[in-house]
Amino acid sequence: MEKHAGLPSWVPNWRCEINRSFAWLRDEEKKPLFKASANLEVELVEEENDRVLAIMRYKVDEVEEVRGPWNVDVTGETYRFPHETYINYLSQVGQFCLISKAKDANIYRDSERRDETVWWVPVGDLEQDETFLPYHGMANLDEYKKRVAEIGAMGDMASGYRTRMWEMKGKRPFISTIGYVGMGPSYTSTGDIIVVLAGASIPFIIRPLGEGKYRFLGQCYCDGIMEGEIVTEDRRENIVLI
Repeated sequence: MEKHAGLPSWVPNWRCEINRSFAWLRDEEKKPLFKASANLEVELVEEENDRVLAIMRYKVDEVEEVRGPWNVDVTGETYRFPHETYINYLSQVGQFCLISKAKDANIYRDSERRDETVWWVPVGDLEQDETFLPYHGMANLDEYKKRVAEIGAMGDMASGYRTRMWEMKGKRPFISTIGYVGMGPSYTSTGDIIVVLAGASIPFIIRPLGEGKYRFLGQCYCDGIMEGEIVTEDRRENIVLI
């Protein structure tokens, strides 16, 4: 989302078009799809300067490497579905998953869960009907990659997975120092920090500016932390967003 030069990074610019979250729900009465902060309440810290936001966070890790933003366009007078673009996106995520596996950090409950990352990340862990991705999603991904030339004949199986991939457009694949793989804002870069803010259902990316201050970049999907796995006392810290 475009920022106005006079606004702090954490303040929305309501004059611009706002892109909806990948975790957006049509029914506002439903519970959030994720609980990255483990259902904690928001914890603000008193601050005299009303242009900054002092808040409690849990640090996840630092972004080590990023790939190109995931952008797809299926418009135009001559319609041709951009299969190559989708495959390239899947390959970028797959490469990061292989690097994560080689790092072998203790960030997943077991090797089977680690192997699932390759198909959870491209769709933000969601199925087309706003539910968590069922286990058959892995078959969807394998079929899509193996039979891209026949994608039109695959029907709903590939269509649902592809639709959720489209919902992640504009985001950039990343891998963290210890091996977390996810999708962040298009301007995410090496050295940015993945955090969970107390009270938030999804994690965010922030950029260190020095002296304990940070610039707020936006929300992200980070596989392995979406259910509150990193909310522990030793990761707790107050920060200032400017």
